[in-house]
Amino acid sequence: MESTEFKINDYLSLELWGGKTFIYVNGKKFTHCKYVLLNIPVGDFDHYSSIKSIDEIMDNLDHSLEDYPRTIPPEVEFWAHCSNLQAWEEYGYNTDLLDSALSFPLLKKLTQEGDPQAKRAFKEEIAKRLIRGDLNNVRYLVEEGYSEFLTSDEIISIISSEDCPIFENIFNALKYRDSEILSYIDSLYADISKYLFSSIKKKLKQILDTNNLEDLYTLFNWQMLDVLSEKEILSLFDPPMNLMEKSIKILNKINYDEIKIEEYGLFSEKIEKILGDKIKEKLLNVIHKGNIKYLVLWRLNALKYLEGANTDYLNYLK
Repeated sequence: MESTEFKINDYLSLELWGGKTFIYVNGKKFTHCKYVLLNIPVGDFDHYSSIKSIDEIMDNLDHSLEDYPRTIPPEVEFWAHCSNLQAWEEYGYNTDLLDSALSFPLLKKLTQEGDPQAKRAFKEEIAKRLIRGDLNNVRYLVEEGYSEFLTSDEIISIISSEDCPIFENIFNALKYRDSEILSYIDSLYADISKYLFSSIKKKLKQILDTNNLEDLYTLFNWQMLDVLSEKEILSLFDPPMNLMEKSIKILNKINYDEIKIEEYGLFSEKIEKILGDKIKEKLLNVIHKGNIKYLVLWRLNALKYLEGANTDYLNYLK
């Protein structure tokens, strides 16, 4: 059986064999191509500049070519794959030009085989996808281990930058209960939790500065602080953040029956355990500082922490 070969560079080539297109990296068979979704001719990339990535197209088109793979003759499909991979290589292994499920494993393999261009592009492409903040992309990179090729400092710098919407996208998915994302948001949030303290702290400051009730409810009702370390949680409840005091003061401004904090109140089991006796101490401090409504404390399920507390103010409110 005859085969047709096409060499892109010293590390990357394709072969048509038995009606299937195979990709080779450094002379070793890597995988076979499934079907052609879009053919991007070499030198014609500018016509596709409005598209962020092939992944975006795949999310918005039906997959008729996948259902009917023989609508294109093998030879035509082979040359389309060759054209796409050559364009991908000529544009610096830009992962926007290929499905992520192919581009990142292929780029990783090229890097491992010593391709100098791939070595330069690999981390840059991972960082590029992270900074865009698309949660499906972030989930793929994290679950497949690509985020591990960046240092913790690099990822923290990316996620905490003004241009990166990862945390905001997660927050809004929880706030608006996005059904498409909720199925995996908990695991993704936990997976990247060690990089989120700066973003959470910045969000908290924004909430407290603007008295944003809906965002405050999202934070506590989804127990978003539970992903943080003990040290990080303690720092949020201590000065200058004073999360407990400032949150209660915000909620004290509305009628107790309008408060939308769920039954466990402001404190999850993890936060209760970390704060310990500090909860009573901080609550008493809040009570003595201002006119906190008794029914607000009741609605927040906070009175249980004050049992046995010697406070005339609390008795007066009762």
